Amino acid sequence: MPYRIIFIVLVAVGAFLKLEAIWVLADIVNGLMAIPNLIALLGLSGVVVSETKRYYAHLASKKECEVETDDDLDLAKQGTK
Repeated sequence: MPYRIIFIVLVAVGAFLKLEAIWVLADIVNGLMAIPNLIALLGLSGVVVSETKRYYAHLASKKECEVETDDDLDLAKQGTK
């Protein structure tokens, strides 16, 4: 509800302002939209860190599997397996 009231007030005020003032006000409002996103980024930083660690662990285990597979192939070619 507060956003609706602010929107209605800004529409009414916009009819009486100069064009430069409207663009400045639009830039300020666009900049203020970043605040909720920054708060969300801070709130989700723990999730991002844990998911990044999990991803790197997955990559490491995948590389270990690939190395073992390559070694197995080399041994199979040599006939020692």
